[in-house]
Amino acid sequence: MKEDYNTFLIFLGLGFSVSTLQDTTKTQTKLDKIIMESPKKGKYFLVLTSIMTFAIIFYGIFGYVISENEKITELSVGFIVLGIGLISLLKTGIEMFENHRKDKNTTANNIYKK
Repeated sequence: MKEDYNTFLIFLGLGFSVSTLQDTTKTQTKLDKIIMESPKKGKYFLVLTSIMTFAIIFYGIFGYVISENEKITELSVGFIVLGIGLISLLKTGIEMFENHRKDKNTTANNIYKK
């Protein structure tokens, strides 16, 4: 049974990694557009994703290195792979936020770029 959870977490992490190969200059869904165009919602999404990512990685490292329970040690490998997949999701989120936020594409900001 524990192998099933471990395998699930590994494939979920790999799925996140592969899904982040998308084009970050385009929004994929209406929800992406709503979140990434708003500076407040985009920052909230990135903070929430960061906290979740580092909590999962910390749990995976803690379980692998410190825990003496064999089941937790085996399951923590899946959490580490999931955390790596979430890091790539976070990278994609940052790129999408930078490409689509409304407050960045103002006339004042475009004048200073020239």
